[in-house]
Amino acid sequence: MLQWAMPSLWTIAEIDIEPMEPTSSPDLQEGETSRKQVQFNESTIVPEKKEEEQKKGIIKLLKDYSRVFAWTYEDMKGVPPEICQHKIKLLPSAKPLVQRPYRMNHNYAETVKKEIEKLKEADFIYPVKEYDWLSPIVIVSKKNGKLRVCVDYRKLNEFTIKDHYLIPFIDDILDKVARREAYTFMDGYSGYNQVEIAPEDSKKIAFITPWGAYAYARMPFGLSNAPATFQRLVIDTFAKYIGDFMKAFLDDFTIYGSADQHLQQLEKALIKCLENQISLNPEKCVFWVQSGVLLGHIICSEGILMDPGKVEKIRKQPAPTNRKELQRVMGMANFYRRYILNYVVLAALVNALNKENVVFKWTPQCQEAFDLLKEKLSQGPILRPPNWNMIFHVHTDASDVAVGAVLAQPQDPKIDLPIYFGCRTLNNSEKDYTTTEREALAMVYAVKNFKPYLQGNKFVFFVDHQTLTYILNKVHITGRIARWLLLLQEFDFTVVYKLGKINILADQLSRIEMRREIEHEDDSFPDEYLRNINMEKPDTYVSSRDETDDSRGGETYEGLLKGGWQTPMRYLLTKGSLPEDTPYHIKKKMAQKNAQYTLIEGELYKQGIDQVLRRCVNE
Repeated sequence: MLQWAMPSLWTIAEIDIEPMEPTSSPDLQEGETSRKQVQFNESTIVPEKKEEEQKKGIIKLLKDYSRVFAWTYEDMKGVPPEICQHKIKLLPSAKPLVQRPYRMNHNYAETVKKEIEKLKEADFIYPVKEYDWLSPIVIVSKKNGKLRVCVDYRKLNEFTIKDHYLIPFIDDILDKVARREAYTFMDGYSGYNQVEIAPEDSKKIAFITPWGAYAYARMPFGLSNAPATFQRLVIDTFAKYIGDFMKAFLDDFTIYGSADQHLQQLEKALIKCLENQISLNPEKCVFWVQSGVLLGHIICSEGILMDPGKVEKIRKQPAPTNRKELQRVMGMANFYRRYILNYVVLAALVNALNKENVVFKWTPQCQEAFDLLKEKLSQGPILRPPNWNMIFHVHTDASDVAVGAVLAQPQDPKIDLPIYFGCRTLNNSEKDYTTTEREALAMVYAVKNFKPYLQGNKFVFFVDHQTLTYILNKVHITGRIARWLLLLQEFDFTVVYKLGKINILADQLSRIEMRREIEHEDDSFPDEYLRNINMEKPDTYVSSRDETDDSRGGETYEGLLKGGWQTPMRYLLTKGSLPEDTPYHIKKKMAQKNAQYTLIEGELYKQGIDQVLRRCVNE
């Protein structure tokens, strides 16, 4: 029986996840109870749980490269303009716009004024009397409780020609970084502000305050192309190391790899920071740990987990009272959908309230679904990053309301380690599909959803619908299954039939009732090329569902015969086995004939020795 290794998020203590902030430090004075950090000339975080030799190596390295850290705006040299400079290109239709300032909360005024003075002293901004565009400021609360002064550049952004430089996919970063021995997490100090604005564009980003108008000399937050500019800078800076032992997502830099090479790799990254004058924030840097928070997830030597802090925040959310509150909490939950076996189905009833034509009414059924979703989030598994040298396993299933799939890889013949969970609900037309069509649709959904993992790699489909192991090898197939077959032939896979109770993880994907309509799933596909599909047939014909499945409905073999000679064969193809009262010789005979028959769009077909499918008719 196939088992799944799925340690719970709330039992991660067994994995020995190292805390991001250490409890003590070798350089703190005895009895000191302030923030735990190693003191050089300034402050840098170094983990406590390290061998003395490792500690000395880290401390020496950080002392040697202490110039890379900034503790104030004045410490930032800024990236030289010949290396990177932000330019603002506007559409030909753009016309300068001067906006009025927003009213400011009286309690914020003094804090904002001090921040403006700090930016002036650091030469980040300067007063202006002439400007083309003028935008108002907004105040944003940061995670640490401090305030950030931002500028509302939405009007300017509307007329800015967009820079479509690629920002990395978070999933790609997590898959690459997880399951390593050592990690270092570094953060740029006020990242965007390290890049200069092209002098000719400074008049476009002027902003108004109660103390006059100012313009930025450095790239501020809020410009539509700022992420692209900064991502281009870090990719150009660390190009030799990206994908080897380093990943960069905007101003979050992660170094990963083996413990014996970690110091050398860290030194290479610090050298690049010095060369391009990229300053790091010591308060957000953590050096040489075995686990840590990266882009809202925890990565460690065991794999990828949800951040317990964020999950706990979701769990403590009260029932939403309006659509805006619902969108906020469901947006938080949706961030972790790859961890949840049947997320879309669980969230369907609640998400239905987001529709504009639906009156927002929080019912007991909504609360029950909401509580169940929070419970599932708290039980999230550890996901494993893919091993590209191993075969992939894809477990699929379908029901009357949903299709789903699980991407995994085998740890041993009986244990699969999950990589990704996927699920989607069916629309009205798909609910009318035959069982075989829905099961085939689940396979199509899987290859679309997991294409970055499956394309160009061999994998095994585990299905609990026996007919699929034959129909995909038929010659004359028409209709939607024929179209789907062309799409599937782009991939190199084998199909293996598994009992529903053995394929239980995928089988659970679609076993929750739901009451809502969903968007149509596009089953079109691009130009395909054909490959061989190896079909692995089972040695015996066994049930595709648990023997206690209510779908049996207490039917008997004699009852099936009343529906005509086709009914028992249809039943066998759909359910995977005949009723228990079927005589043994009948079971044996039909098992021998089973491979010759198939259901296509509800019609029974038989394949002759000439490999031609012929539709069956009642006598």
